[in-house]
Amino acid sequence: MSIKSEKQLEMIIEKLDQLLEENKQLKTLIAQKDDELSLQKEQIEFLTQKLYGPKKETLKEDPNQGNLFNDSLFSEPEQTGDQSD
Repeated sequence: MSIKSEKQLEMIIEKLDQLLEENKQLKTLIAQKDDELSLQKEQIEFLTQKLYGPKKETLKEDPNQGNLFNDSLFSEPEQTGDQSD
C-alpha cells in the first residue's frame, strides 16, 4: 500500500471512531429525553385527573347555617297567619 492510501485509511478510521462516539452520545441523550418525556406524561395524566377527575365535596359545619337534610326542621308545617279549621 502506498503512503497516501495508508493516510487515507487512517483518516477514515479516525472519522469512524469519531462518528461512533458521537452516535453513543446521541443515544444517551435520546434515552434521557425519553425519560423526561415519560415523566412529563405521568405529570400531565396526574394533573388532568386532578383537574377533571371525580371530586369529593365536603360540607363544612357552619353553626349559623341550617342543614338542608335535617328532617326535624321540616316535621312541623309552617304557620302562616290565620289557619282555616
